[in-house]
This record gives sequence, C-alpha cells and structure tokens, in this order.
Amino acid sequence: MSRLPFLPLWTDDYLADTRHLTTAEHGAYMLLLIEAWRRPKCDLPDDDALLARLTGMTTDAWTAAKPIIMAFWKRDGRSRTWTQLRLRSERDRSKKQSGFQRDRAVKRWKVTPKEDAGALPGQSPGNPTPDTITLPIGKGAEAPEIEKSEAEPQPPIKPDPPSPPDPAKALFDAGVTLLRSAGLTPRSARGLVAKWRHDRGDAWTREAIVSAEGKSDPVSWIEARRKAGVASEDEARAASSATAERYRRMAIPGPPPGVLAGAGV
Repeated sequence: MSRLPFLPLWTDDYLADTRHLTTAEHGAYMLLLIEAWRRPKCDLPDDDALLARLTGMTTDAWTAAKPIIMAFWKRDGRSRTWTQLRLRSERDRSKKQSGFQRDRAVKRWKVTPKEDAGALPGQSPGNPTPDTITLPIGKGAEAPEIEKSEAEPQPPIKPDPPSPPDPAKALFDAGVTLLRSAGLTPRSARGLVAKWRHDRGDAWTREAIVSAEGKSDPVSWIEARRKAGVASEDEARAASSATAERYRRMAIPGPPPGVLAGAGV
C-alpha cells in the first residue's frame, strides 16, 4: 500500500482528455487510478474479473467499457499487468520528493544541545534557517512554516494518448446508436449487431446499418436485406447443384458443385 499522502489531480488537464467518458466510466477510471497508486509497483493486474470488481461494474458493463477506459493504460504481456505511464512517473517523483524532505528534516534537527544553547531558535549551526513562507492559521496563532519547494506547482497527471480507434467498436457503436433510436435496449442492440456480423461479416453489416439510417424500422429493413441475400445464395447453390447433376448424368466431366456455386453458375 502506498504511504504517499495524496494523489495529485489537475482537473483542467484531466477533463481535457476525458470529456468523452460517461459518468460511470469516469468513476471506473478514477477508481483504477487510485488502486494503482496504492499498489507497490503502481500497476494493475491483467484480470478482467478483478478489474470489474475494482470498478464496481458487472462483467458485461466492464466488457463494454474496457476498450474506452484502458485506452489510457498500457498492457505488459510479459508481466500481465496494466500501467498508466503518467501515474507511475508522478508516483516516482512524489516518492523522491518525500524522501528528500524527510532527509532535510532529519538533518535539520540532528544538532547537539550545546550548539542550540547559544543560538536563536531556527539559527543553530546544525539547524540552518530554511527558505520558508508563512501562512496564518488564525488570530493570535503561530504561523506554520511551509518550505517553498512544497508550495511550487506540480506537473499534472495527464492520461496517455488514446489508442487508434477500434473498427469493431466503431461498428458496434454505430449499430447500437441506430437501434436504440428505434426503441431497442443497449443489450438487445448489441446482440443484433453481433448476429449480423457473425452471419454476414463486418462489411455487409456496416453497409446495412448505413442504408437503414433514417428508416422508421431499421431492424426490419436490415433483416429484409439479410433474408434476401440468404435467399439469393440458396438459389445459386441449388442451381449449381442441378448443373453438376446434369454433368454427372451425361457422363461429362465438369467442375464440382462447390466450384459452380462460387462462380455463380
């Protein structure tokens, strides 16, 4: 567990890179940053079940959000871990600064009573006066000393650049957006897009979704296209099988039915 007192967060830089996240994704991302900050190596395990629990998400919700959230992280296949490079750099810098301040404090107070006796407070040979600024904490109260190095602005935590867009994710996003406008739930919409991709492939699914834009019933429109395409393929296969059978009956060598079907005979 990290002994560092706080995790720096520069809100302007954070929002500049994460405005595309939903509220749930913001929460999941922040929970993962905090969890990694507290771990000895400032990383996360490559374990989807555990990551879902750490973010408080269901398995399905985490599966859907993972490509967006983990775009800010880098996966190490050898150690099976995820790291956020800016977070790790900030943690190393904070640990170094914390150690430096601790060493200064030890050195400042490591003096003998004899040396302190003839000097004003804070001016003994072994206790040089540090450069400080003072902040009053109340009427009549002593002002605490804060070293200037502690008051200097710190570099912000800036998420790593997002990975290039995932074509499959873009296809799902477009399909879910279209189908939700027709009244389907996100889960039902994703199931239909997955079915079309499995049956007809990404290229066909993409064209079908584009063609259904603006239709009052996009599901019926796309299903009609799918069934028409299946029917055409069935007719082609039946025709090619019949042609091959004629070759066989006439004892004339000819291409097998699979070749004829592929050629559209």
